[in-house]
Amino acid sequence: MYFDENFLRWANENNISMDDNMQEILRLVPFRKLQKYISDQSSKRYQKNPSCTHCSLLIEYRDYLVMAQNLDYDIADEFVLYPESLKKAHDIAVKLRREQRDRKSYDNSKYLASRLESIFESNRERYSYQKKGLAVVVPNSAAAIVKEGHALHHCVGDYLERIVQGQCLILFVRKTEDLDTPYFTMQISGNRVSQLQGRFNAAPSDEVHKFVDEWASRILKLA
Repeated sequence: MYFDENFLRWANENNISMDDNMQEILRLVPFRKLQKYISDQSSKRYQKNPSCTHCSLLIEYRDYLVMAQNLDYDIADEFVLYPESLKKAHDIAVKLRREQRDRKSYDNSKYLASRLESIFESNRERYSYQKKGLAVVVPNSAAAIVKEGHALHHCVGDYLERIVQGQCLILFVRKTEDLDTPYFTMQISGNRVSQLQGRFNAAPSDEVHKFVDEWASRILKLA
């Protein structure tokens, strides 16, 4: 896929990686329009939330686009593709997806819960880790994932089917002094950390970022 120098410079200046999340967005959105849209959303959001980065907005936008397709939104409609308020459109989509999942049959929900418990248990020993007051915790159940999303006000609850399909794995980053309280949520895709977000999709602190990098180099062999 071709990108002009201006777009690549913009991506580099904002620490944006051309990873799977970006590629998924670019299958739907031309890169010049994506650059303008994210920059505009960043300007609107910055006054209320200075910690909001272009990277976190791209992840939020990617999740919105995935949910929009699952909800059968008309992605060809620019009103849908470029909502005036990404946060508002994202939050509405999260609510609708939650309602959509709640309407699924009991048998399917029971199967999903059983598969998730098996996946988490098989990965618990490999991924669990503690150091310097922080810990990587493997969830116990689908309910734990949903609770995490509710507590941190992000859409990790929409990832259950992706976990079962082997597309990703969700792990929790917690303070060792309070292992039951949500702190940051981590997504692993393949053999790398693809998302790391806190409350309201906040970017990780330097302490958390350093901890996860060390965990990844040791556990995922990324060093």
